[in-house]
Amino acid sequence: MNTIEVSAEDVPLPTQADRIIAFVDAALRLLNKTHHEVSILLCSDERIREMNSTYRNKDEATDVLSFSQDDSSDEANTAVGVTQELTKQGQIPQLLGDIVLALPYLRRQAEEYNVSFESEFKRMLIHGMLHLTGSHHDTEEQHRTMLERQEAILRELEQEYRF
Repeated sequence: MNTIEVSAEDVPLPTQADRIIAFVDAALRLLNKTHHEVSILLCSDERIREMNSTYRNKDEATDVLSFSQDDSSDEANTAVGVTQELTKQGQIPQLLGDIVLALPYLRRQAEEYNVSFESEFKRMLIHGMLHLTGSHHDTEEQHRTMLERQEAILRELEQEYRF
């Protein structure tokens, strides 16, 4: 079972956080992640702009940021080995990473793309999860592949998991 935490900073925590958790869990299972931990932070445009500036040197708001917990340093490899063993034993979930979503930005983006806020929110959750599981969009081919996968997951889950 996946462990998913939803929190909010500078925006109200949605009352349907349990439904968000169920959606994220279902998407992770489609990505073959069944015993992992993910945190989701919902925030303001200003907060995500600060994070984007700090971690990506881009002083602008964005829709979603993903922070993978994958670390290939020697110290991390030792810790990862221990964590993987405990995960195999079912004692702890493997830490996958953090997803940060700017709700005001997503509202504007949904209007711009002429889709519902709920649909865009789910789309960006999936986008963040794909980044946490190793997908990137640095090239046109990677971008196309990632978007196809994102939309396929959205189609599969969108109707069953309503917020």
